[in-house]
Amino acid sequence: MASTIRGNDNFDSAGPFGASTLISDNVSVGTGATFSVSFSGNYRAYRLILNGIYSNSNFQQLVWRYTDGSGNNMTASNTYAFQYAMSDYTLRKTNDDRMTIPEYYRQIYSTERAYIDMVIYNPKSSTEVTTQKGTFWFGIDNYYSGNFTSQVTSQTYGIGANNSIYFYHSQGGNFSGGTYSLWGLN
Repeated sequence: MASTIRGNDNFDSAGPFGASTLISDNVSVGTGATFSVSFSGNYRAYRLILNGIYSNSNFQQLVWRYTDGSGNNMTASNTYAFQYAMSDYTLRKTNDDRMTIPEYYRQIYSTERAYIDMVIYNPKSSTEVTTQKGTFWFGIDNYYSGNFTSQVTSQTYGIGANNSIYFYHSQGGNFSGGTYSLWGLN
């Protein structure tokens, strides 16, 4: 049975923020090769929840990158300092041109889905580094889970605003479904 992350679940992951504002609720990711989530409004942080993201293609990792203040994709090597810990594995660290769920979330079964609950800090700031932290679940009945942290490295891009975050599959192909919801955090 597929699970759904609701807006009030684990909201302490937002950290020391005040009121939140729902910006987008249960937006379909569509069936294209990518989907983007824009950081609309002027908030210090954003909470992004992905629910039941899936593909009909086997052996896919869910991948994401940011866009810079001009809307260009941030793809240079060592753009992101990224680490994650899974319940069945030790902490892994990497500097990379992208961020991913660490294992193939879609392998063989059509019922496999990915779920992510993340908070993105300072994405629109031109004076502070964009960082994020979150939790993910994936696989049949969500049997793999873990936590991740990351930042846009100032050594590669300097410190600048990020307009949006976009998602795609490691092996190409299209999304087949799922939704996202976005909150602004004061």
